[in-house]
Amino acid sequence: MSLETASVGLRDELRILPHAVAYELRKAVAFRLGFVLRELLRGLPRPIVMAFVYLAMFRASGSTDFNGYRFEDLIGYLVWSSVLHKCLIDERTLDVAEQIFDGYVTKYMVMPVSFFTLAGAR
Repeated sequence: MSLETASVGLRDELRILPHAVAYELRKAVAFRLGFVLRELLRGLPRPIVMAFVYLAMFRASGSTDFNGYRFEDLIGYLVWSSVLHKCLIDERTLDVAEQIFDGYVTKYMVMPVSFFTLAGAR
């Protein structure tokens, strides 16, 4: 193989490099953006509906507080409860509980890899 053919082959491969890098970046960004949007949008409907319910309650009563709570306090409660719900309650927790109840976890007790490592990788 001559030096000239080697440089032509290398040049062809380097010409593809920006396209490959751009494709991988688009793929990574799409995955991360999809994850963020899915996690944000999954937790938004309930607090938004409740905020409108609270707003309707305050407008209907015409007062600035409702049973000792201001509108801002209730909205703050909605935001923080949604954040805590996202952090603490996960669907995987229910999966693990069901797998323990069904006896599915016992086979992982004899494996050299932790069950929670495998569950986290799913």
